[in-house]
Amino acid sequence: MSNVPSMKPRRKRWIAAAERRLEPAVLAALRVRVALDVARGSCSSADVLEDAGAPLLAAAADLLHWLSRAAVPSGFEGAVAELHAAAGVYRNAAIVYPGTPELEDESRDARAAACDAMLEQGQHHVAMFRSLVA
Repeated sequence: MSNVPSMKPRRKRWIAAAERRLEPAVLAALRVRVALDVARGSCSSADVLEDAGAPLLAAAADLLHWLSRAAVPSGFEGAVAELHAAAGVYRNAAIVYPGTPELEDESRDARAAACDAMLEQGQHHVAMFRSLVA
């Protein structure tokens, strides 16, 4: 019998910790997407426009900070790369978002389309991360 603990519990703990840091970013990204829809007039919601990018920026920063400190289980390098990519594009969307609702139609639509593309890319990286750790 070996004295080396099983990697399986460690991997499960790491995945759970990653999900705890990822979920606020996913929810904040959804809020930015709704805010963009409100700004374009395709739906209405009170108070959703106000500072929608700040929680996304904070969640992305938290995820990146955790990634810089967390010990990664062997074989999870691809999953870590996907988390880095998701946090990066979410951070970029959060930086581009402020001021979008106040722009004139063409400029607003162009910036909103850029944000949408980044949010979609972030969603893709989240899905890839989840498929790699499933």
